[in-house]
Amino acid sequence: MKTVKFFLGAMALAVVSMVAAPAVNAQENKDAEGKTQLAHTLNGSSLALPRVVAALLENNQKGDRIEIPEALRPYTGFDYID
Repeated sequence: MKTVKFFLGAMALAVVSMVAAPAVNAQENKDAEGKTQLAHTLNGSSLALPRVVAALLENNQKGDRIEIPEALRPYTGFDYID
């Protein structure tokens, strides 16, 4: 069995304000006193994709092939990987 020789992060999270908010045309809000409040965005993925793929491969290995979980088969279009 092949192994991964580097760390795969489990999650990622970043607070982004003046960069991403204008890029998506986020609107500014006014507070109770009418002052402009800066728009902020939260860039967070609950799971890092490489680690999710590695977990799916590791946990679904059946002999010499990898079985695709039933819930993912409509998205992959196949039942197993040889």
